[in-house]
Amino acid sequence: MKKLLLRACFITGMALMTACTFPFQSKKEADVQWKSAGQSSVMSSGSEEKAGKKKKNSAVTITVMGPSSWIRDTEKNGAKSFFHETGIKVKYVIIEDDQYERVLLDGVEKEDLPDVFCAFSGPSMGSALRVGENTLPDAAPDGYLEEAKAVTSVDGINYGMAYDDMEAGYYMVYNRRVFEEAGISEFPTTFEELKNDCERLKDIQVTPIYEPAVDGWHTALLFTETSQMYEANQPGISVQLNNNTEKFADNPLMLQALGQLKELADLQCFGDSFASDSYADAYDKMASGEYAMCMMRPGEISRIVASEQNGASYEEDDFGLGILPLNDNDILNVRSSVPARFVNANSKKKKYALKYLEFLASGEQVQAMIEQDPMVSSLPFKSGQSKDNTDVFHVFRKSFDDYSVKNVLGDKVLYLNEQMTDLSTDLASLLLGDMRPEDVLKAIDSRRTILAERAGDPAWD
Repeated sequence: MKKLLLRACFITGMALMTACTFPFQSKKEADVQWKSAGQSSVMSSGSEEKAGKKKKNSAVTITVMGPSSWIRDTEKNGAKSFFHETGIKVKYVIIEDDQYERVLLDGVEKEDLPDVFCAFSGPSMGSALRVGENTLPDAAPDGYLEEAKAVTSVDGINYGMAYDDMEAGYYMVYNRRVFEEAGISEFPTTFEELKNDCERLKDIQVTPIYEPAVDGWHTALLFTETSQMYEANQPGISVQLNNNTEKFADNPLMLQALGQLKELADLQCFGDSFASDSYADAYDKMASGEYAMCMMRPGEISRIVASEQNGASYEEDDFGLGILPLNDNDILNVRSSVPARFVNANSKKKKYALKYLEFLASGEQVQAMIEQDPMVSSLPFKSGQSKDNTDVFHVFRKSFDDYSVKNVLGDKVLYLNEQMTDLSTDLASLLLGDMRPEDVLKAIDSRRTILAERAGDPAWD
């Protein structure tokens, strides 16, 4: 009965996704497109109205599209200053996370995109996004770091501007005090240790892991943010996948890792409500002590501590970082292919869109993002930021030597970043028992084939 309720909650939570079927499902054209999606304009009242009158002859509106988790409040608030300075109004088209990939790829397919749009940087930009046709080259302003250009460039030409943390990834944030109450002295480093520790946590009435599956993106992290282990253990696997000489479904380590995730679900390590849990509640759930672990970015620990549910007066030092030890993995994950901003090459407002990117890269706005957004500890620009190398992430990072740090597969493997929503849905179905590990991996292969064929990738001929 409990499984039926979980499944019903998950299906209800994912119901909106069926409205947007491009590019992987065989239904009719998606109803949700960026022009009909929810929009919000940034230009507040009062003094801004006067500013608008003053600059009415030069006022222009640009449209910026992205998913709700990528265009954050700090950016939208900053756009008010941008309007004051330039007279350029910003209209945001915010798409729900679980729909964005389909809306974006639909726009790419139809060559119908807004002035500025968000997309993952990384290996598939040239093919899946067709950046050579759809995006303006050399759009990033001065001060954009070379290592960032590497992930937003195709054939030596830069097409975008990475605008997310390229340093800190997602790790298992855990409550040290709760661990101690359960008799656990350190974070588990093997899968067997993880299972044993989960049992200890359940013995003191604490749910081991908070996994918000309903959002349509977080569950994918359980696979993508542990995928650094595959290249480390199977050198050359990324090249083989890109050459289409290797399949995800044929990889024994991946099958084993997904089997272990299902085992954790069967052992109630995610609790009995993960299918309806939301990431927006993660801070409160962790602050209450009801859950012991959650995959998060290090900066989000401050949100846990600030939560009204922090009745135990937890401090930031009460939380630590660890790696989810699927397959006994001890390799630290790093990700360079992060969300980026692109200017539509076919826009009639390119020069205004470029000014918007310049504003985002300004020292004042970069520092505001770092200070006000716990998801961001650094941005890929030369100026405008200060770092605390003694914080929990940098101490954690220093505990790994260079041989123990690897990029996740999304940094190297084609046609993977573009299917995070579908992968997240499949992994939630795996945890619920509706899919098997081999089904999940075959679905990844199938979606990669669709994207590769649409891109005319010769490796799939």
